[in-house]
Amino acid sequence: LMISIASLAWMKPSEHPWFLGLLAFVISFFSATQDIAIDAYRTDLLEPEERGLGAALTVAGYRIAMLVSGGLALIMADSIGWSTTYLVMATFMIVGIIANLFAPQLNFRHPPASLRAAVVNPFKQFLGRDKAVYFLLFIFLYKLAEAFTSTSGTMSSAFLIEGLGFSLTTVGTVNKILGITATMSGLFVAGFALRRLRLFTALMMFGILQALTNLWFLLLALVGHNIKLLVVAVFMDNFSAGLGMAALVALMMSLCDRRYSATQFALLSAFAALPRIYSGPLAGILVEHVGWAEFFGWTFVFALPALVVLFFLSDELPQSAETA
Repeated sequence: LMISIASLAWMKPSEHPWFLGLLAFVISFFSATQDIAIDAYRTDLLEPEERGLGAALTVAGYRIAMLVSGGLALIMADSIGWSTTYLVMATFMIVGIIANLFAPQLNFRHPPASLRAAVVNPFKQFLGRDKAVYFLLFIFLYKLAEAFTSTSGTMSSAFLIEGLGFSLTTVGTVNKILGITATMSGLFVAGFALRRLRLFTALMMFGILQALTNLWFLLLALVGHNIKLLVVAVFMDNFSAGLGMAALVALMMSLCDRRYSATQFALLSAFAALPRIYSGPLAGILVEHVGWAEFFGWTFVFALPALVVLFFLSDELPQSAETA
């Protein structure tokens, strides 16, 4: 990743468009592979009682990294140019390399003997469990309603800028600074709460809160341009998203067999990411037909099926994150 990112410093889009595209593909490939390795390492390393806080710390670190590679990179590029910025971003990868050298090593892993053992067996083992399909359905539905109102998504920005007339500066400031602060607050609150609550209770409570916070956007759509209501809506939405995210990651870690944690966590996280992909087109169609206010009313309804599936799975969940 460090070499690939640094290579961008010598690319000019007008002169090397195809090679630039190839580099972007390579970076995405290595980044996804690294994510899977990190998820597997975290799943194997953390003890059950550490999973809630561990999930919170991991997601918080990811959010900070996104802020650095997004907002900070743009600021740097405006001052020192893109070539130097890419070199600085590549240098940041040294932090992870050094951390990996000093991190605890896991010795119980054995390399798979074949491609079947690496790919087919993990899926077969997971899908052979009782109610495995329902767990996948729950993970997808649990993220669905949140995906519609996520302040990092395009629909939220379209609603605030085009629908309500907030300035780009206002939306950027509130979404980035307040939104990230609220998300990280929710992550850490959930991390400590998961040490005391049943995993089912935490997922249910946080899921209900995620559904209710969507109604703040419904109220904002009815009231119109109101900066105070905007701040409350963005904070509550991101705070509840942080709560739900930590609990969901703790659940996904508990579902992984340590023999296959990389492949199985990749499967589960893929289902968690699907709502972000499909919510955009569906949201656009809904807004066009029913308007913003009714759209946000529907996002509340979309959150309820996940809670029904969760209730159905209550007996299959560990008593708490500590016994997962």
